[in-house]
Amino acid sequence: MTFFAPAAGSPSRAGAFAGPRLRPGFERADYGFRRTAPAHASGPLSYTPLLPSRLPPGYRLAVSGWAPRSSRTGPEGSIPPRRQLFAAVYRRGLERIDVSQRLSGGRDWPADPFGAECRFQFSERARVGGRPAFYGAGPETTPHLYWRAGSLLHTVSGPYPKATLVAIAESLRPLGS
Repeated sequence: MTFFAPAAGSPSRAGAFAGPRLRPGFERADYGFRRTAPAHASGPLSYTPLLPSRLPPGYRLAVSGWAPRSSRTGPEGSIPPRRQLFAAVYRRGLERIDVSQRLSGGRDWPADPFGAECRFQFSERARVGGRPAFYGAGPETTPHLYWRAGSLLHTVSGPYPKATLVAIAESLRPLGS
């Protein structure tokens, strides 16, 4: 089996780029995620999604959508799913910035949602719009921020230092504003 695309003009066999075959009964865990434009996601959600109004040059919205609930996150899945997830991914080549919101249930993040067992991770306090936040990064972990603002839990992640991620987070605005 080859892992490279054929050279331009070379014939390729049918199905060479098809998705993998799954065994019968295989369950895909997408938690009901629906790809939609940000404006369409605000219909099924009880809140208006927030999008960054400032990003480093060259980033464009690649995908956005919502799900009735998020997946488990954190070390060993210690953070339970939350209701009404909104997510947006911005891309610039291979680089990406992810933004997410979900209902908090009136509680802060109990742990780092990007954390995992047996991984070194640097963590420090931050502030986003005057609210307490946390910044984390590590050799195997994308730099990220997470915080609660009112009824929403937020995350912003991307290949940037704390100051840049805070600036992106502080630029979050409701759709249409």
